[in-house]
Amino acid sequence: MMASPPTTTNNADDVDCDGLYKKFIKVTNRLIHTQGFAKSLLIVLLPLVGLVSLIVGLQGLVYSRYSLVDGHHLALRGFVRGSGADVSRSSSDAQHKHFDIPSCARDVFITLHNNDNQAYCKGMLIRDDIILTTSDCSQHTYNLGSKGQLLARPYSKLNTKLQKSNNSNGLGFLQTNAPPRSIFINKSVFNTRIFLSLRPTNNNGDSVAISCTHDGKAILHNFPTNEGDLLPVTELYSILPRDTILWEHLDKDTASTLEYKSHKWWTKAISLDEEEEYIAQMLQQYEGPPGSISVPSAHEGFTHQAAAFMEVLDPRGHRRGDCFGAYYSLWQYEQPFSGLHFFDWLDYGAGQYVLEDNLLKLHTDPNHLVKVSKHTIRYPMNFTEGSKDTKCRKEAFNDKTVHYFNDTERSLHEVYITPSADGTKLIWRYKDSDELVPPSPIDDSHLYMWDLDKTWYIVDVVNWDYDRYHSIKHTAVLSGKPALAAGKMYFGENGVVSGINFSSGHYHPDIRALSMMYTSFKEMGYNLTATEWIGRTSWSEKDCDDTNWTAIDIQDFDDTFELEQSCREVTNSPTWRLNEDV
Repeated sequence: MMASPPTTTNNADDVDCDGLYKKFIKVTNRLIHTQGFAKSLLIVLLPLVGLVSLIVGLQGLVYSRYSLVDGHHLALRGFVRGSGADVSRSSSDAQHKHFDIPSCARDVFITLHNNDNQAYCKGMLIRDDIILTTSDCSQHTYNLGSKGQLLARPYSKLNTKLQKSNNSNGLGFLQTNAPPRSIFINKSVFNTRIFLSLRPTNNNGDSVAISCTHDGKAILHNFPTNEGDLLPVTELYSILPRDTILWEHLDKDTASTLEYKSHKWWTKAISLDEEEEYIAQMLQQYEGPPGSISVPSAHEGFTHQAAAFMEVLDPRGHRRGDCFGAYYSLWQYEQPFSGLHFFDWLDYGAGQYVLEDNLLKLHTDPNHLVKVSKHTIRYPMNFTEGSKDTKCRKEAFNDKTVHYFNDTERSLHEVYITPSADGTKLIWRYKDSDELVPPSPIDDSHLYMWDLDKTWYIVDVVNWDYDRYHSIKHTAVLSGKPALAAGKMYFGENGVVSGINFSSGHYHPDIRALSMMYTSFKEMGYNLTATEWIGRTSWSEKDCDDTNWTAIDIQDFDDTFELEQSCREVTNSPTWRLNEDV
């Protein structure tokens, strides 16, 4: 049921701003006529500053705010009138008194105002995107924030589950459109703000809404209604997702506390095996069919594969890849294990300052043991290079990122090939604009990707906006997805390609990529000597014998004999070249 808000005194809404403004203008005009201009200006400005301060101060009494963790996220504002309703006393007391909200719950208690009328409802922020309220209040939409930046709408999925359970006890849910803290693989990550309890009473046996632990954890025992009733939250155990929602009996003693500036939240503890099992499942999705190139297949051993994969998944903008291997090893080696997901550890746990505090210690302790907060970390032996320590410290690590293309951006780099009039050259144009691919710089080359659908993408390194997007990497074009080939192309005037290599540190194409590309050019009827085929220095015709061509399982490349024949032809071509691996 929606009740009328309690009456309050000294409310900012009661300030007669129009009356104050009229009096201010009247006094200002009188001063200008009777005093010198400079003196009048000073006299006018002083009370103006005071007036602004008064209004700001009054607004501060009215609005209670909590912010989502990262600085670029919007701030949610819960509109609280007066001192708020009691959330810590028994229902009989709450019917007659108003008490301060417990300090541990000030970031989770929200007063919701409906746009349709002046009534209000209580809400408890369980997770940044989930608000617990009463069933009646869960049927409406609310603006959150002084400017209505965010909305809270009925959470249909959870409310339906509550109704089917027949144990809703008068509770309901709202879903906010708050942005997630990050995206990990295919999951939106939201901050969990409160612990739910199966006990309707605190340790003293009193019926309470919220109790606070000694370390500031808010434990929600019962939901307080406007009428002073306390609704137990026990039945929500079978309704809410178990993987992120925190429960007192399961997580209070093991959940990790994460902080960013003045904001605090908690996360369910995980094991290293659990996290790496999940990562292994995701690696399979990014490997592509046999014979294709991918970030996981370009690296040997699970740890190296996972570290390279973390760069692809990095929610903070795909930071420098050569540092992820070091940080991933540090995360693995931490004893006792932090219980944190890798990126939580990296940006909000020990990983945010492990190098800052222990850069010298790394080289002086023969056992590579250092203390970070309450934990001891053993550094892996391969992480003792001073140069890497310096460039991987968080300030440098966070500074350089790689911009991954969305579908629209990717389409702007799609190209197609046409033979020249005499058939001796291959001319490349951008499909979107039909413009010729511009010449490559003398000491560099353009970057290309050839995806699983045999679509070509070329990034012009000359006109790339480095100031805005930093460096360009092969992973950026397909957002880390698998491909047929990757490398660099050399262009002359009029969109004519002069050389194709297979140099990619992220994908490491092997001679199968070369053979498939050569086969495709033959099928299209292109002049096969129109470009130089630039292989790695380790490649030779012997690789054509050693490669298992039958293992390739890619559409349009199932002719084993043709692939092997193409391999022999290209490695004996008059335009075959070898170059140093990059």
